[in-house]
Amino acid sequence: NNASAGPMNGIHVTDGVNNYIYGNKIYDNRTTSSSGSVTSGILIPSGPVNTYIYNNFISDLKAPNSSDVNAVRGINITSTTANTNIGLYYNTIFLNTAGTGNFGTSGIHHTYSSTATSATLDMRDNIVVNLSTPSGTGKTVAFRRSAATNLNNYSTLSNNNCFYAGTPSTSNVIFFDGTNFDQTMEDFKIRVAPREGGSVSENVPFVNSTTAPYDLHVQTTVPTQTESGGQIISAPISIVDDIDG
Repeated sequence: NNASAGPMNGIHVTDGVNNYIYGNKIYDNRTTSSSGSVTSGILIPSGPVNTYIYNNFISDLKAPNSSDVNAVRGINITSTTANTNIGLYYNTIFLNTAGTGNFGTSGIHHTYSSTATSATLDMRDNIVVNLSTPSGTGKTVAFRRSAATNLNNYSTLSNNNCFYAGTPSTSNVIFFDGTNFDQTMEDFKIRVAPREGGSVSENVPFVNSTTAPYDLHVQTTVPTQTESGGQIISAPISIVDDIDG
C-alpha cells in the first residue's frame, strides 16, 4: 500500500560491486502521477558492477492516473553503466493494471546500449505475465527494450523464459523496442536468435491471480510449459534454492 506522487520503486539499487537481490515479494505499489513518473518493482538506474536478481515475486504495480506509454515496469533496467552485468533468474512478474490516455506497461524493461558490456542483460528462467489493459498508443509488453538499433547488450545466454502479454495483437506483444514488435513467441525468437530458443509463451495458472495480494506460485494440478521448463543456473552464480528455500 505504498503510493507516491512521483516515481515509486519497490527496490532501487545504484551502487556496489556484487549485489544480490533475492527472495522478495514486491506488491501493491503505485504512483498517482498523471505523467512522467514510473512504478517499478525493482529499478536499476546505474551500476553496480554485478547485479543478480533472482527468486523474486513482483505483482500489483499500478499507475491509475498515468497516460505514459511505459508507466509500469516489473523489473526496470535503465542503466547503461560501462562494464556492468545484470542477471535475472527465476523471477515471477504478474501485471494487471490500467491507466488513461496512451497507457502502456512492461514486465521487464531493458535499456539499449551499442556497447555489449554496458548493463549486459542475462535473463533466464523468468515468468512474465502482463495482463494489463493498454490504451491509446500504449502497449502491454512482456519484454521491452528502449531502442531498436541492435541487441549488443542483450546476452546470448538469455533463454528458457516465459513471456505472455495477453491475446496477441498490435497492442499486446511479447516484445517491443519502440519501433518493432512481436505478437508471437515464434516471431520474437526469430528476431533475437540465437537468444531465447527454449523460451515459451503461456498464460501461467498461478495459485491466485484474481484477488490481491496474489500468490504467484504455479498451480501443480494442471500441466504447464513452465513446470520443469527452466535450466539450472550454475554460472555466473549458483542458485540451488527457489523462493521457498
